[in-house]
Amino acid sequence: MTSYTKARNSGFLQGNFAGVFGLVLKGLKLFKSTKVIFAASSFATYAFLFSWQFAAVIIVTLVFHEYGHLWAMHRFGMKTKGIYLIPFVGGAAVSEEAFRSRWEEVYVAAMGPTFGLGLCCLFLAGYFVTDIQVLALMATYGALVNAFNLLPISPLDGGRIMKCLAFSANHWWGFLLFVIGALIGVWGLFVAQIWLFGFILMISLLDFWGEWRRHRREKAIQSLTEYYDSLLDVRQKIQQNVVINLPEELQQQSQIESREQAEAALNKEIEDVAEILSRVGRLKLVPDLNARHVLSSIFWYIAIAAGLFGIIVGVAYLQIPGGDLPALLINN
Repeated sequence: MTSYTKARNSGFLQGNFAGVFGLVLKGLKLFKSTKVIFAASSFATYAFLFSWQFAAVIIVTLVFHEYGHLWAMHRFGMKTKGIYLIPFVGGAAVSEEAFRSRWEEVYVAAMGPTFGLGLCCLFLAGYFVTDIQVLALMATYGALVNAFNLLPISPLDGGRIMKCLAFSANHWWGFLLFVIGALIGVWGLFVAQIWLFGFILMISLLDFWGEWRRHRREKAIQSLTEYYDSLLDVRQKIQQNVVINLPEELQQQSQIESREQAEAALNKEIEDVAEILSRVGRLKLVPDLNARHVLSSIFWYIAIAAGLFGIIVGVAYLQIPGGDLPALLINN
């Protein structure tokens, strides 16, 4: 997700401005990464708008949620860059590698709200034992944050899970899911007037474009692979002295007058196609979810959603501290 480019001398940074800019860059290099800056900015933003207590609750909730993603990535042996907290947006667990299968993406996406649900249960249990109200607040707001992440809008966790389920069934179902998610985003932006949906919509469009390119690339690779396999089949039959016709694609490329020319043209075509497949990566097709993973994904999603909404409804019904916001959302 993050790219690094070398700065070019354009003549724009001159005089004192160049000196100040250089000092800023040197100051930023004191940090090993921008994670500290983002985290501090997030805490300061929430503390300024609400209170430092609320900021602490949100930061803890986000970090634990994102740690769930990070833990899942490490479980699959993926290299990661860490957790980034972004003001007004939330957080992101960033990986250096792409997912190798749909199941990996589902597992990583679901593990965030799973960790979040576990933390909320611990906070709620702590409140009932100690009667410390801040624990109830942390459970309530944590449940709301994690439940929001289950909305079927990519790149939210729920959207990523549903995307993998839909694309594993049929790519048209996947594209339909993007349309439904976009409609929910538009409603949230213009009707509910939650500006965060605007940012989510932009990311969703980028994700849609990426999925469309992946679909076209995989379809092309699959067609080329099938053609390659058919050439190998033809060569095997020729070697077995079985009289067959060459594929039409090969017949149109050259004039075949003898068996030797046919074999030479066939071998040349096989070498050319094999070279193309080696460049585009014949084995880079992302495996879809199998039947067991589909059922696991569905039940996992339902279980997380039931747990989180159970907490939200429970704190509102029992009038636990912090339950006024869930009660307001439920009544409206």
